[in-house]
Amino acid sequence: MATRFLAMVPNGIEPIGNLLDEIEYRAGLTKILVTPRLTILVDDAADYMRLPGHGGAIIGNLFSREDRPKRIRSVSDDLARQIVRSGGTHLIDTCWGGYVSIIQSDGDGQTHIVRDPSGAMPCYYLETAHATIISSDVETLLASGLLLPAIDWQYMLYHLLAYDLRSQRTGLTGVSELLAGFRLSLSGANQKVTQCWSPWDHVSAEHQRENHEIADSLHETVTRTVQAWASCYDHILLGISGGLDSSIIAACLKGHTTRLTCLTMATDEAEGDERRYARIVTDALKLPLIEGFHDLARTDITRSTAAHLPRPLLYAFGQSEHETKFALAREHRIDAFFSGIGGDNVFCHMVSPSPVIDRFRVQGFGNGTLTTIDDVCRLTGCSLWQLARHGLPRLFARNQAYRWERNMQFVSQAAASGLDFPLTHPWLNAPDGALPGKAAHIAMLLRIQGTIDGFSRLNTGPQINPLLSQPIVEACLRIPTWAWCSGGENRSVARRAFQNDLPDAIIHRRSKGGPDTFAFEVIETNRSILRERLLSGVLAQHGLLDLVELEKCFDDRRPVQKSDYVRLSALAEAEAWARHWLTYSGTDGLKAAAA
Repeated sequence: MATRFLAMVPNGIEPIGNLLDEIEYRAGLTKILVTPRLTILVDDAADYMRLPGHGGAIIGNLFSREDRPKRIRSVSDDLARQIVRSGGTHLIDTCWGGYVSIIQSDGDGQTHIVRDPSGAMPCYYLETAHATIISSDVETLLASGLLLPAIDWQYMLYHLLAYDLRSQRTGLTGVSELLAGFRLSLSGANQKVTQCWSPWDHVSAEHQRENHEIADSLHETVTRTVQAWASCYDHILLGISGGLDSSIIAACLKGHTTRLTCLTMATDEAEGDERRYARIVTDALKLPLIEGFHDLARTDITRSTAAHLPRPLLYAFGQSEHETKFALAREHRIDAFFSGIGGDNVFCHMVSPSPVIDRFRVQGFGNGTLTTIDDVCRLTGCSLWQLARHGLPRLFARNQAYRWERNMQFVSQAAASGLDFPLTHPWLNAPDGALPGKAAHIAMLLRIQGTIDGFSRLNTGPQINPLLSQPIVEACLRIPTWAWCSGGENRSVARRAFQNDLPDAIIHRRSKGGPDTFAFEVIETNRSILRERLLSGVLAQHGLLDLVELEKCFDDRRPVQKSDYVRLSALAEAEAWARHWLTYSGTDGLKAAAA
């Protein structure tokens, strides 16, 4: 099972001692540390390490930064002293993993909560009359009796405008998320959030290294990082499509002592049937492969796929895949789900003129920049004139910062004009002289952070996305954008790095299928249901939707347009999620919304 935890930092206003036993029982947790300033509870399956004395605990998986990283299972006195003295930042500088550290500092009397930069271990917090509560998930908060859920409708508007821009604020009033690489410091009723890790600190000027040197270094980093993660589990289920990213993870685990089973999901349409490529990978690596199918009969568009999360996120078309994974986990005693999620983002799958602009700014107009111009034209299929038309305005633009665009599709203009907090994130704050391509690369890393929340932690194993691990992300940030499109191929460095480990059909594959046809079928089949739910549902009642445009879309006799069905999938999930949480008000969601 995935690790669950709950920590309580008293605010000094009201005692909490009488609450602990009841919370422990309700949430199904066990106390591992109780002091006047901090209580930590975990579930029976939790991975955690106590710091010596009453220093706190590190919850999750922690690895060393050695050439061959090892899992850290106990904290030495010396390491503990440095962790406590630094308020937890020493962990980010000298270790990596998927963890939340909760630290009592004797020096300043504060309690520090630090979340690792990958965001692999979730961390939410809220204030009550008694304490600040920190937890791995809102289901644990709900079970403990500490959360009385109410929807933050301003956040819901933010979500519709920028669902993949992760915010400290969530869709449940009072529930905040500690963002990846940040620290929450508590002293009594006082709170302070600070940034402890920035992607910009790892963008370097290593522009002179040869591509083969960069590829060799990346191969070592990715392989050892993936294998370190695998050492934590007995049996892994890897979702594999035959695409580059999941295939790289499979290659890293070939011959590893951890048992590995691969799963590929197909649709009835050829476009969504990737089984041929998945077989190429698993046959070459001699790995077992299970083939599953997306199933419309097991897809309920009225049920929230993200009901266990404090914000709507996942789509209904993934429900049958999730059920397949859970069934396999029970049948084969699988204790972790691995995926190649984030590969496009980490390996800088960029289709824009940015690499040309970056290289020109660093090296001027020479053979290197000419080569990158050719690479980008081959990669995008655009002509030299098209590249110039799109690239020249950006080349001479004063502001090279990345701007997050609002998605106004089917959103009320009047509502959007009243959004009371900005679409931004500290990672978007580019330093002076930053290259626009690298700013876009970092925005890609931020975008995937907004979509990686896993399954419910109550009854399933963790979902691990190894490619988002800190060592891999930092290694990729050091690589210039133009190296990633070398030879006119996307993710070129990663392809070169694993060219001796995977078949050519995978290394040089340019096409990529997926469940798009199935996602379209889900929307088209449920069109009348979705029409009623969106035009008269809770999102509409709160004035968030452009009902005129939605009616036009649904009344069009043609099949739903490609530009619409993904957006409608997101709106369907947001509506289902909101109705789910409104049931905790004790009334029907629609009645509660109208009240």
